[in-house]
Amino acid sequence: AVVSTQSGHYGRGQTKKNIGKTEDSIIKLHDDLIQERETAKLTRRELRNSIIETKKQKEAQVERNEAANNVIVSLHRDLEKIKDGNKDKKREIHSLTRKIERWKGIIEQLKKKKVPTATLR
Repeated sequence: AVVSTQSGHYGRGQTKKNIGKTEDSIIKLHDDLIQERETAKLTRRELRNSIIETKKQKEAQVERNEAANNVIVSLHRDLEKIKDGNKDKKREIHSLTRKIERWKGIIEQLKKKKVPTATLR
């Protein structure tokens, strides 16, 4: 039997060669598909592991950020306490300064009256 194609006629021997080439091509394609599937599995596994690792890193960073934020909040509270303490000290200093100035005035008046300051104790 002769097979007719657009390019010409083939004899039986040529047809068997073409069938063999086609079978080899199908087997090669099948092997390539199997290899692609295995490669895809490995790629998905690597991506999944990478995603999990990235998620762990982000969680660790969030924990570090929260810890740093807690330290900052604590330092702000401590600073406010110090500011409040400084306000109290400034009030005390102002009060003492007024008392000192008042006593200096009293001493000056007593000196004008010629009262010895040693007796003021």
